[in-house]
Amino acid sequence: MSKEYKKIYRLLGELTMIRAEDGVNADVLAGRYGVAKRTIFRDIETLQETGIPVFFDHGSGGYRVSDAFFMPPVELTYEEGLAVCTLLSHIADGGQIPFIEPASRAVMKLKSQMGDELRRELSEMDRHIGVHLAASSEGEEVRDVYERVRDAIVDRVVLECEYESVGGGEGGAFEFEPYTLYFGKRAWYVYGMHSGRGEVRCLKLQRFATIQELDKKFVMPKDFEVATHLGNAWRMIRGKKRHEVVLRFDAGFAETVADTRWHKTQELVYLEDGGLEFRCEVDGLDEIVWWVMGMGPHCKVIEPRELVEKVKGLVKEMATVYDGVDVGV
Repeated sequence: MSKEYKKIYRLLGELTMIRAEDGVNADVLAGRYGVAKRTIFRDIETLQETGIPVFFDHGSGGYRVSDAFFMPPVELTYEEGLAVCTLLSHIADGGQIPFIEPASRAVMKLKSQMGDELRRELSEMDRHIGVHLAASSEGEEVRDVYERVRDAIVDRVVLECEYESVGGGEGGAFEFEPYTLYFGKRAWYVYGMHSGRGEVRCLKLQRFATIQELDKKFVMPKDFEVATHLGNAWRMIRGKKRHEVVLRFDAGFAETVADTRWHKTQELVYLEDGGLEFRCEVDGLDEIVWWVMGMGPHCKVIEPRELVEKVKGLVKEMATVYDGVDVGV
């Protein structure tokens, strides 16, 4: 990036910050862009020389730009502005979903087009709202994979990849046609056609060993949708067989389960003893079995028999881990 380009980028960023927030002074701008305060003072002079009416507002303790210089404020209601800004600022700025930092810049641009009163109200309310998602472990090493996959989807370019399996081994190179990026719990995934498997597969970005673009195009299926592909999967892995699952939860755990929509097909029936019967239809049992295990002794599998056996087998395996362990009772 050239020195001149960096300056232009910084000037635009400073202008956006000044419009989006109150109290943005030289100290704030210098800290944000990692430059000296005297550089900020020169930047302000540059903006003024180009005709942008930047001035220091002693009331707010920061720079401002005359409202008359910009287009009229965006016509957002308080509820609309709060919802959009809260969602983007907490999730993007907090890094809860990796690689969507541009969303935080979008928030600043959105705020810069709001009237002063609405912007102040949003800033005040935003301080009293929190959004917390399951933490992601994806670091900067995954960003290159994310960007390559994203660009390949846009350009309809076939990728040549190597992928690490769950067991740690690496398969051979294969061609992959990426259809959709998908952020599930804690991680980014991509759905697409896997040449080695001859079917649509869901791959975790963190497990790509190598990835590069080929000089080859693919045709995106018009009817592909993640929801349709997943069918009645418990979460992300769709099994080949559909099962009718019946679980019973004891009275002490019934409300905890009933408070959440765990699956789109779930049906709940309260029992006379205060317990709860949970019914759903799922494609495959490999994911729901771990959810059941997580409920511990509060959950009993009634149907199907296959799930009963899976749980029994896992419980026995877990028990062997603690054979001979003194629990201090």
